[in-house]
Amino acid sequence: MHAFWSRPDLRIAFHALIFSAWCVLCVFGVFEMTRPLPGLISMKGTGGAYEMLRWFTGQPPWMLAVALAVAAFLLMWLPLKLMYWLDREGAVREALRWALSSRSLNLLIFLLPAVLVMVALLLTPRLEEWVMTIIVAAVIVPLIALTPFAAFNPATLRQPRLRHWWHLKWPGWKQVMVALLLIVVLPVLTGFVTDALTDGRSWPITVGIESLGGVVDILAEILAVVNWLSFGRREEVCSDLARISNARFLRAYLGYTLMAGLLVLPFAVPILVHSAYFVYVAPQYDYWAQRAGEQMPWAIQVFSSTRQLQATWAWLSLGLPATTLSLLCLGRLLAEHGVGALKPGAADR
Repeated sequence: MHAFWSRPDLRIAFHALIFSAWCVLCVFGVFEMTRPLPGLISMKGTGGAYEMLRWFTGQPPWMLAVALAVAAFLLMWLPLKLMYWLDREGAVREALRWALSSRSLNLLIFLLPAVLVMVALLLTPRLEEWVMTIIVAAVIVPLIALTPFAAFNPATLRQPRLRHWWHLKWPGWKQVMVALLLIVVLPVLTGFVTDALTDGRSWPITVGIESLGGVVDILAEILAVVNWLSFGRREEVCSDLARISNARFLRAYLGYTLMAGLLVLPFAVPILVHSAYFVYVAPQYDYWAQRAGEQMPWAIQVFSSTRQLQATWAWLSLGLPATTLSLLCLGRLLAEHGVGALKPGAADR
């Protein structure tokens, strides 16, 4: 088994295969639930949403399942190959392993949102959605706001294994304000400027301007974090920026952004399927059931009970693990490249 995992090409193929099976399960699992129901388009006979596939493609479901599996495999395999090529030294993957090395933190960022979602699902029939949103936000938002002070603590980033993650480090008001300006305010201004510059332009110019705006946002984020980790000391900020101004860090950072997208992708699939079902499928069958006086299959009834997961409070809950892992990985990646945090005595300043 160790020999298997030591080969990157086999690991990439295995992860892509798992993602492919996950996509087929999510998509065709919903189709299969509707099989006992009338055809989605004709509302006659049986077949459920499968009728839509035959109507638009003319192909049998098994062939479409194979096509989806191949497309999902390539969707994961190609970016993974690129990420491994960018992350030749393994710094990004090591940063992710380090960020996940604390069991107590994993319990907090994964179990707490799950508990909040379950409690919200139980209370939603009795409370308005905006009330549940306020309750969830009151728990999640303060934790997200405190995350940078824990994730960018030099003493935390210096540890070989993530421990004492609850220790916060205040970098100073100036560093906090600079971070807010560069990470929160500047992207909004960049968005307005790029929208104004791309209005009525051809698509190559639009892509170029949008790409330039993305580069500006990335540079601003790196500058904000470096300034935070260096406690705003001008000489250290300049030396740290010079230390990461090379192709080695650029490859690692691009690998980090690609890895962040790949980690989100498995969650995006069920979210998209869930949203598509309740927009395009559920209304037709709800109308049919009311008109015909029929009862939905138990699987449809259970799945329909998750409709409330489209509410704002559900998305707020996902913000805690996403923010925590992304900031910890970025901080550790910068620290491993010699930025502020791993310097002797940095944590004591």
